[in-house]
Amino acid sequence: MSRNLPLCGLLLCMAFGILPMSRAQTPAPSEAPAENCVGKANKQKISAYVMLLRLRGDLYARWKETGKWPDDPEANKALEGHSDYWTKNLKQGRAIVAGAMGGDYWDNAAMIVFEAASPEEAQTMANNDPAVKAHAFQAQVRPFDLFWVTNKFQEGMAVCAEQSSNSDQETFQQAEADERAAVGSIRSLNTALVMYNAAEPAKGYAASLKELGPEGKEYIDETLASGTKDGYTFEYKPESAPAGTPISRYTLFARPVKQMALGQKSFYTDETALIRFTTEDRPPTVTDPPLR
Repeated sequence: MSRNLPLCGLLLCMAFGILPMSRAQTPAPSEAPAENCVGKANKQKISAYVMLLRLRGDLYARWKETGKWPDDPEANKALEGHSDYWTKNLKQGRAIVAGAMGGDYWDNAAMIVFEAASPEEAQTMANNDPAVKAHAFQAQVRPFDLFWVTNKFQEGMAVCAEQSSNSDQETFQQAEADERAAVGSIRSLNTALVMYNAAEPAKGYAASLKELGPEGKEYIDETLASGTKDGYTFEYKPESAPAGTPISRYTLFARPVKQMALGQKSFYTDETALIRFTTEDRPPTVTDPPLR
């Protein structure tokens, strides 16, 4: 093997069965409609883990000294197992990115970004790598928040036209406007619920949003009382209480009717009137950060 090929790059080629291609073999981007332009493939942030890999010191030293991969049957077998292991994880949808730092630098490392349910599971996945088990690789696992993955490698994608960019900006601005309106509606609902509780101490908080609208106390408008307004749905959940006992607690969720932009907020509040939010595409909870 040539000494001129960067060591970590060569390592990943061997480990994953990747062969470099010349630029002449890369097809030119095909024309595509504006809606198929380059952007983010994922709809929300991916909470993943990154495994940093470095070749065992003595193997690296022998390779560096001679410019040839050392004839080490155990290490070769471990690398083959490593390739099969992560190819399997790739096909199962768990492995996301794999690569290596280029250039001949002392601190070069290869890396694999993958999904796992917990730090413990992530460490177990790393420990089960045949090359790690055989001590051919030294590995370190760290949490890795993957904010976006490009969709440029999907078939039919092209560079976004200016018109598409303007449209994306308008969509983002509309999503922000809907967020502000939703926060205003949540505050109106919290205020209306406090007023209802004060007016109906035997009942406590309202049993439904309709009791706050024109069919009830008229504290909120008909649209908000329906549970959908300004691009958001509002789900009100009063605490179950025995007959004759006033309702003393409630939760309220506000989520986009349609996720218009990556990171559009969903909101949570309760009888404390503290509003919390999440930018992930999921129901918000009481453990999410407060809105400031």
